[in-house]
Amino acid sequence: MTITNVPGPRTQLHAFGAPLRELQPIVPLAAGHAVGIAIFSYGGGVVLGLSADRDSTPDLDVLVEGVKKGFAELHMLLPSKAPSPSAKPRPPKPESTTTSRPSGQTPEDRSD
Repeated sequence: MTITNVPGPRTQLHAFGAPLRELQPIVPLAAGHAVGIAIFSYGGGVVLGLSADRDSTPDLDVLVEGVKKGFAELHMLLPSKAPSPSAKPRPPKPESTTTSRPSGQTPEDRSD
């Protein structure tokens, strides 16, 4: 089993002027691993991705239901104003009108 937590950006990203609304984490299954679970945060929300080898884990749905049940139990412990686990978070409004650029690139690095 592989489990990973990938913290993503807290603010909404844009590509070619369009907002990136949601990201889906996918865990590549390493040799000998039957199940992968990825947790990814983005724009104030959290998304889980589960993947499994079909031959060795034909009952992935049991794990999925257990995860849903666990999150529902955790949700009951939150203040009443918290969104439901099935609610998709609204990405925050962009803080500026700048466009995205490759990681590590500064405005001075641009060739245009």
